[in-house]
Amino acid sequence: PKLSALITDMIGEDWKKDLSLLEEFGKFAKDKEVQARFMEIKKANKLDLCKIIEKLTGERVSPDSIFDVQIKRLHMYKRQLLNAMHIIHLYQKIKENPKIKIQPRTFIFAAKAAPAYLVAKAVIKLVNTLTEVINNDVDVAGRIKVVFLPDYNVSLAEKIIPAADISEQISTAGLEASGTGNMK
Repeated sequence: PKLSALITDMIGEDWKKDLSLLEEFGKFAKDKEVQARFMEIKKANKLDLCKIIEKLTGERVSPDSIFDVQIKRLHMYKRQLLNAMHIIHLYQKIKENPKIKIQPRTFIFAAKAAPAYLVAKAVIKLVNTLTEVINNDVDVAGRIKVVFLPDYNVSLAEKIIPAADISEQISTAGLEASGTGNMK
């Protein structure tokens, strides 16, 4: 099931040629049947992504966790390092207080970096190290998980984006380079 099919069922097909018509879909925000269909679609997309994550990384992730996603070319101004620091902070909070209640969250990264961009490669190494440490720590099991998906491309993005609960596409469209990530 696709979200586009639900939108088309509710407001017709013209939105595909004129995105301003998507505002009409907002009328259904409190409709319980539409909410249920939306959540069915989201769950199916998350289950599909869980299979892809396991196939690519060997990591099993819970589709019931929040999928916190940051996918884009890796560059310092795109703030992947800031996101990694947030994960470290959350990890330290759990280590300091193992009984702390935290909504289960899966942090999903996918990116490419220019071969000569050493700082970006260091951030990729950091995220992969966080994956090793956090995903193997019994204190955080079931609460946070980190995955870095290799070989990021448009086909992978087409699977990740519909499954995302939180999209960390921090660049502002039109104001920073590659802000088009927000438009996806």
